[in-house]
Amino acid sequence: MGQQSAQLRDFVQGTYSPINVSERIYQDMRNQTHVTVRLESGECFDPKRMYISLGTRVSWVNEDKAVQYLDIDGDGQNFTPIEPAESFFKDFSTLGDVAYHCSEDGTTGQEAQVSVVNDDDGNQISEKFFEFINGSFALGRGMGIDGWVVFEAPEGTKFRDLRWLAGDSITVTF
Repeated sequence: MGQQSAQLRDFVQGTYSPINVSERIYQDMRNQTHVTVRLESGECFDPKRMYISLGTRVSWVNEDKAVQYLDIDGDGQNFTPIEPAESFFKDFSTLGDVAYHCSEDGTTGQEAQVSVVNDDDGNQISEKFFEFINGSFALGRGMGIDGWVVFEAPEGTKFRDLRWLAGDSITVTF
């Protein structure tokens, strides 16, 4: 969903647009010895951002028909090619956050992150996999989609309406 698709407006003319939840959600993959990240079309996903336990092995699997590239150093400069149906492995033995990039051309890439944590740090979620739809998509006649539109606004903000601009435009005033 693009920022033009929905707007949440407050009483002092502030306008808030949906946030990209897939850029913020960390999936809880702790207590697993091995986690797999899929690469396709220059993107890394399922999971793209994750909590893992110390000592977890992460493999990046190329599910594309073309070579995909991975920069595990996180600087966006040193990409390792991964052939179709091949994998790259890394064992994480230090606590902390590790940024990495996935790319289909070996230059700039989509950023993702591994956060290596202690097993008892209190971060808990029950879902391990999510399907996020970002950007434009078409629904056939008579079809629908259930989901969430997530906004971020300062605590205590009072809203006057929600404006939906996708397909048939509506405004809900409250």
